[in-house]
Amino acid sequence: SSTKDKTLAPRWNEVFEFEFEEGMAATDKPLLKCTCQDHDRFSAPDFMGYCEVNVRKAEHRRVRDWFDLKPRPEKPDEKVSGQLELVVHWWHNPA
Repeated sequence: SSTKDKTLAPRWNEVFEFEFEEGMAATDKPLLKCTCQDHDRFSAPDFMGYCEVNVRKAEHRRVRDWFDLKPRPEKPDEKVSGQLELVVHWWHNPA
């Protein structure tokens, strides 16, 4: 996604399309993983948190929800805070 400078409440309003791997079964649990980082001009980005969305909950319908940011699994004591609002719509086409 694009970078939003000098804001604590960024709005992206961007649309992304992804294809799932061939052979995905109807019982599979597809996950959308979103990672948030701040952008530093002169140093590496800082991890702010991530969230996972079970895309199957949005199958053939639009879902809009807030997701709590979580620490990385390998650093469970990492301090993170905030939420990410996402709108997800999934059309499953097993053609």
